[in-house]
Amino acid sequence: MSTFVVLLFAHLLGDFPLQTNRVFKMKLANKRGLSLHVAIHLIVAAALLKDFWLYWPLLLVLGIVHFV
Repeated sequence: MSTFVVLLFAHLLGDFPLQTNRVFKMKLANKRGLSLHVAIHLIVAAALLKDFWLYWPLLLVLGIVHFV
């Protein structure tokens, strides 16, 4: 599976089944909630990538962009 497909799947998992109403409300309320949301995305993406140490710069950029 391509890296793009893995990252897209991780994003969909992080935005829908793993984003509870509580996380959604926290995300809207403050930066701490947004940080939790970004952390969920990064953890899922790292777990789904075969060798995530090769992709850590990409994950860092994606995390920053997702936070902004």
